[in-house]
Amino acid sequence: MIESNTALDELNLRGHGAFQHRYVHREGDIQYGIIHDGRHVIQQIGMRSCTATVMNMVLMDLGFDPNPAAEFNRNIGSCEWIVADLTDHGINVKLASLPLRQIEESSTLSTMSSSCPRASDQERAAILMDHLNKSHCLILGVDGEIGGHVIILDSLSIESDRAVIRDPYHGWSIEVKASAVLKRASSEIIAVEKPFAPGTEGVKEC
Repeated sequence: MIESNTALDELNLRGHGAFQHRYVHREGDIQYGIIHDGRHVIQQIGMRSCTATVMNMVLMDLGFDPNPAAEFNRNIGSCEWIVADLTDHGINVKLASLPLRQIEESSTLSTMSSSCPRASDQERAAILMDHLNKSHCLILGVDGEIGGHVIILDSLSIESDRAVIRDPYHGWSIEVKASAVLKRASSEIIAVEKPFAPGTEGVKEC
């Protein structure tokens, strides 16, 4: 779980923790909530179905039906699967990478890890905010207490130390500390753009 302010947790749980809607399908029903700006919130059904759940939240955001089969059957998954699912629906995505977090060098670091590109939290925040300004949202890999995970990042401000995420593990949209997101963010970013016109390329590499 990403660190957050307890008062903000309670406020957002009251506002966005109720799943008032149900998508009914022969593969199984999906309960979901719609928050104040029209974005969708789903709680993952399986312990390791976070990739399917963020994919379904984005699909519903952009007016598509969710994929219940993925929600019930996917086990772990990958960013490549998310990209394939979204582009199959005509959603334009941009694959990007985030430099690793700058840390003090240690003798325990391997030569490979210490030679990887690194950046300060301010530099990493600037990269994320640049992508957010051009996108509907970002799908972000995070490493934390529950292991590898993916979340949706809807906004981030380094000045106010605030970020708004949708966390499929808990099934909420919540405001947390930007520093907590930056601390846990891995190198994988999927920037979700608007649906592209038929015949245009869906995946861009940067």
